[in-house]
Amino acid sequence: MKIASFERMTQLIASGKELEAEKESQNMIDENPSHYAGYLCLAYVYSKTRRKLDLAASYIEQALLYNQTIVENYLVAISIYEQLHKTKRILELARFGLTLDYTQAKFYEALAKNGNFNLAEKIALYEKALLYSPNQVSYMGILSELLFKQNPRDKRALELQNLAFATKPDDIPNLFRFAKMSYARCDFEKAFQLAERAVCLAPNEIRYQEFYQEMKLVQNPFFGTYEKARLYTHYFPAWTTITILLAYTLFFIWGLVTVGYLAIVMWIIPLSILIVAFLVQAGAGEAKTVQAKQNRYVRLPIAIITLLALFIPAGIQVVSLASDTLKEQITVQKQVSEPNEVYHVQHDKTPTRVATTVENHHFNADYNKLVNLRALVRAGEQNDAVLEKYVASSYLPTFKQKIKDASNYDKLMNARFYQMLNLDSSEKAYLTQENNQFDLIILFKAGKISHIYGNTWTTDTKEKLAMEGMMPHIVADGKYTELNQ
Repeated sequence: MKIASFERMTQLIASGKELEAEKESQNMIDENPSHYAGYLCLAYVYSKTRRKLDLAASYIEQALLYNQTIVENYLVAISIYEQLHKTKRILELARFGLTLDYTQAKFYEALAKNGNFNLAEKIALYEKALLYSPNQVSYMGILSELLFKQNPRDKRALELQNLAFATKPDDIPNLFRFAKMSYARCDFEKAFQLAERAVCLAPNEIRYQEFYQEMKLVQNPFFGTYEKARLYTHYFPAWTTITILLAYTLFFIWGLVTVGYLAIVMWIIPLSILIVAFLVQAGAGEAKTVQAKQNRYVRLPIAIITLLALFIPAGIQVVSLASDTLKEQITVQKQVSEPNEVYHVQHDKTPTRVATTVENHHFNADYNKLVNLRALVRAGEQNDAVLEKYVASSYLPTFKQKIKDASNYDKLMNARFYQMLNLDSSEKAYLTQENNQFDLIILFKAGKISHIYGNTWTTDTKEKLAMEGMMPHIVADGKYTELNQ
């Protein structure tokens, strides 16, 4: 039922006549101190003006004491206790109020906001509130947000969002709410527009300002990429994310087998993006959210340490490869540029051509490594760490590629050491035979195969020149091996 005095107080407050409303309410109490109406009206005035809230709570309790069957008493009481943050009392009032009038949307809202309910139960309560107050845009917005949390693909969530926006496009809480939902959908442009509008309508609201600054931050391509990747892990089921990470890891392992250590780039690139994104966020100002603090103080150091851990061996690998390539080029140029007369002079001197016992011991050690490598190749071994025991890391990718050819495979499996020539202090060239024909030149450096030359192994013009330059020197000056092959 409508209470005339209460209706008048609502009109006076709406007209801005707060002092007049307070005076009339006090007069009502003075005239009839045992009637609830005066206490109800004065409590309502204080709750709307946000003054003397403790006194307002005292007056509304007095009104409830005199009459517990008036719905307005409960509605005003809930409004007061919400401002005082007294959750337990709000729940008591809302539950009792529903026994008086189950069509009051405010009671359902109070239960949903203050009760210890799960997401589905809160959705059901707001569905009831919206049923009895279908034009309340705040219920539309809150229900839309709850449905989105339950299922980001829920169509009703989007329908309620569009309905609320069409009903009242300048509702500030909904603008902020829908901006966050658009951000969670990775629709950064729409989120930025809604946040900008909310800030324009409420320029002094700090949380709107902070969120608007976040929207500016995602305009950066690195931070935007990071945020999209992070949000997609929330948008999709956990098993989808795990499957993607597992597939990426398997692809990385395959890359290690095929291209070797260069596959580490698959981790260096995303780590670099992460670090730049975190630095961009750190440069934007003080970390206020939990996410920002974790990015700055936990994830950024971990990403930097991991990247350095990847770069250090990668750098060593690159330097080693460059050094080996440079030495090889110097050796090749020296061999190609030597005049043919040198060969003839040395050939005429007829040096001792049979290897000594000590030399044969070294030859035998190298040949045993070749035998072990053959066994690994026959077994289909592809692990770089195993193969690098017998093949120099700088030559391993080429070796793995060449050995796939059937002709190259057969020649390596049937090769027999015939002569050896020291190229420098640490590198030896072995000339091999197959069916009494010169076949391959196998270079050993520091106990590992550093290069293989041969008619089918060698396709590059520069390498062919190197092979042609070494062949006569090995034939003329090489020591004959005495191995049981």
